[in-house]
Amino acid sequence: MRFGVLNLDNEQSSEYIVDLCWCLEDEYERAYWMELALESELSSQDIDSIKYDFWKLTDIKAYTKVGIFAPKLRDRQKVLEELVALVAHHGTRAPTEKYLVIPILYRGKAEEETQRIEIAGYEVNHLGDLKLIGSKRFPAKLS
Repeated sequence: MRFGVLNLDNEQSSEYIVDLCWCLEDEYERAYWMELALESELSSQDIDSIKYDFWKLTDIKAYTKVGIFAPKLRDRQKVLEELVALVAHHGTRAPTEKYLVIPILYRGKAEEETQRIEIAGYEVNHLGDLKLIGSKRFPAKLS
């Protein structure tokens, strides 16, 4: 077994961890919480891989949940709709949690050289309401 762990039935299972989390505690070490959880999927552009990694964020108990993904440009809207649905229909939601979804989009060689990469930011509340925070385009090569 190269990757993964064995489940209770002694069968191979995959890990279910996030890429980064910030855990804090109060000065008396009586309260402990996760302030931020971050998950990224940059190696695969398919919607199912992005959804799988984002699902981890919906399952984890943290105040701020950040997802960084690189979907295909043509799938941008579909990915956003799928991620919002995961939040809106999740069985456990807390009004204190918020999501930041950051798609990194490659606009291709046909675009103007100075604006081929777009990075956007969307906020999603615990109900699944989506709001564009902002978007910026960058050159494919930095000078």
